[in-house]
Amino acid sequence: MIRGHVFQNQIFSNDAFALFMDFVLNKKSGVIKGCQVSNTSSTVSVGEGYFWVKGRPIQIIGTETKNVDTDTAYCKLICEIDLSKENTDTELNQVSVKIIKSSTAYPTLTQEDLTDGGVIYQFPFAQFKITNGKVSDFTSLVEYIDYESIYKTIQDKLDAIVNESEIIKKCKLAPYPVGIVIFFDSDADPNKELGGTWQKIAIGETLVGQDDGDFKTIGSSVGSKFITSEKATGNTGSTTLTIDQIPSHSHPYADDTGSMAYNFDRTFNGSGVASNTSSSKSTGSIGGGKGHVHTLNEHTHRVNTYQPSHVGVYWKRVA
Repeated sequence: MIRGHVFQNQIFSNDAFALFMDFVLNKKSGVIKGCQVSNTSSTVSVGEGYFWVKGRPIQIIGTETKNVDTDTAYCKLICEIDLSKENTDTELNQVSVKIIKSSTAYPTLTQEDLTDGGVIYQFPFAQFKITNGKVSDFTSLVEYIDYESIYKTIQDKLDAIVNESEIIKKCKLAPYPVGIVIFFDSDADPNKELGGTWQKIAIGETLVGQDDGDFKTIGSSVGSKFITSEKATGNTGSTTLTIDQIPSHSHPYADDTGSMAYNFDRTFNGSGVASNTSSSKSTGSIGGGKGHVHTLNEHTHRVNTYQPSHVGVYWKRVA
């Protein structure tokens, strides 16, 4: 037999509707409007409003008020659903607001799964004590349905289902065949983002196109961060300067009187050039001003081979 719901001339049954709404609400029960609780010394009440219990919408019209008895007890004000009872066209006998109590501790609620054969479900509104026939320690237990958190939970579950789908995984990896290398300008991990198996490569290195020379083997690492030159030699030994290697110059000498006198420019930034005030004479110029060789100590040079670089992470898909 096939039963239709929300079809022409088909009735949307209560159990099907409750199952559907319980799923939509992520199995949450709670108030969506009103249902304020209050008390006097001898009564407890829940005001008008709307609430869902296991996928079933319930409305309180007016105020439901219950009198307390004189027994000392721990009590809870609840809405009880009892599917073992039968409703009429005018009376909802399966739902009632009542007080349950215990002499030793606040009573435990009966909450059977009404979508899977259960019959009794008790939804709490408040708890309180009765002492000498009077209400004390009255505390609201009203829970409101938080639709945002419900939908977020449902969305997270749907996302998890989608992310775990083999079809989705294959679609994500389709543009990335095994062997492809991608560059991340962040610490993102493609093992988590895309699936498959990825490993970091070219750590501290740049990528170079393959050729038939130094870069023949694909996947190999070539070169290093620094290179060291050959030892620089060329020691020419000790050199004595020849006349041709010294600057051209002349020497003054005294005249027949044997007298030589010089004035020096002693002012700031002065030339410092001696001027002959006597009748002295000078020799002819000598010296060729040619080059000469100095001895070098044996040494090497360390050269930085880095090119201008931008730091990121290269990932290679390996499986």
